[in-house]
Amino acid sequence: MDRQSVSEPLQTGIKSIDALVPIGRGQRELIIGDRKTGKTSIAIDTILNQKDQDVIAIYVAIGQKIQQFEHKSKLCANSVPWIIQSL
Repeated sequence: MDRQSVSEPLQTGIKSIDALVPIGRGQRELIIGDRKTGKTSIAIDTILNQKDQDVIAIYVAIGQKIQQFEHKSKLCANSVPWIIQSL
């Protein structure tokens, strides 16, 4: 499958990320790190920053409690939460 090259930046709303590690619109981004280091905050802040833009954001949380995910999905207006839980 051919993909267009990424030429338009996606503003996360976090100045240090936008300056040091710019993300292109249309890119996939993996946020990894130790527990309690702010990974979820970065993802949610970036999604909230796209509120008035023509952007579809997909947030996947692995190993998170359903209640935490439901709370975070309510923060994002116009979101469609999908919860997939492994047994």
